[in-house]
Amino acid sequence: MPSCAVISCRKKSNKFNLQKDGISFHLFPKYPHLKRMWTEFCKNAPSWEPSRTSTICSAHFLPSQFQYLAGKRRKLVEDAIPVLLAPPTSANTDVQENEESITIPPQEPETATKEKLLVITQNAEIKKLKQKVEHQALKIKRLHSQTRYLKNKVASLEEILKSLNNKANKEQKFILQNIELANE
Repeated sequence: MPSCAVISCRKKSNKFNLQKDGISFHLFPKYPHLKRMWTEFCKNAPSWEPSRTSTICSAHFLPSQFQYLAGKRRKLVEDAIPVLLAPPTSANTDVQENEESITIPPQEPETATKEKLLVITQNAEIKKLKQKVEHQALKIKRLHSQTRYLKNKVASLEEILKSLNNKANKEQKFILQNIELANE
């Protein structure tokens, strides 16, 4: 049962889900630099390392960091890093200790994290734009190829038409000569 690894978040998959609450759980990335940023964001003990099944819930990511798939599914973009600390709610901030409730206040993302997010977001946007340019270049290449094919086809048909016109003219002359010979 996945639960959010962020220290101030208490979301668990048995209580929250995408269809009901709009919450999804995402495994830590394999890339070391991203994994380190995710780990730092969790603000757990300094020696804490995420396991292969550790997750962070979607409440900590911006909507622009998701790629939406068919069937109400979504996944994080490749360079997504968590930036939002969940606002205090009874579901994620109240911890019972000695029958007293302790509320963990929300925190602002660190400036460095904001800058990292900005750079990563810009890199993701640049990557998307490059993909669009490559896609458009491929379309243009296909259209050029199609245009060459159609020009060759038109030239071939014009040759056939010219040949047929020549044959028709010859046959017409032949018929006229035969009519003239028959009239004489």
